[in-house]
Amino acid sequence: MAVDVVVNAANNTLLGGGGVDGAIHKAAGKELLAECKTLNGCETACAKITKGYKLPAKHVIHTVGPKGENADLLQTAYANCLDLAVEKKIENNCFSVHFYWCLWLSTRRSSHCCIENHQGLFRT
Repeated sequence: MAVDVVVNAANNTLLGGGGVDGAIHKAAGKELLAECKTLNGCETACAKITKGYKLPAKHVIHTVGPKGENADLLQTAYANCLDLAVEKKIENNCFSVHFYWCLWLSTRRSSHCCIENHQGLFRT
């Protein structure tokens, strides 16, 4: 599926890791790692954007979510990703279910975060 951006549940270094984060880095190629090294990491709930390189996506938005049941920080992370997408005029995005599982938040609560953020985006 080709999209404008894929959202990566990254670690604070943005230098890749295990699971989906590592798979995104591997599929995108070494250029993604090189660009991520220039970003000086990412704080929890913040978001940074890179090119997609060899991915079927123009960009990757990397966000570091909270550990544990912290719906407020998850909502902030999600909102920051959407704000960055709007700022860059990105029309379609892909948030994987892994984004929520990786952040250790229940599916029901994370679904509410997703819906609330998208509703807010479309009201403006």
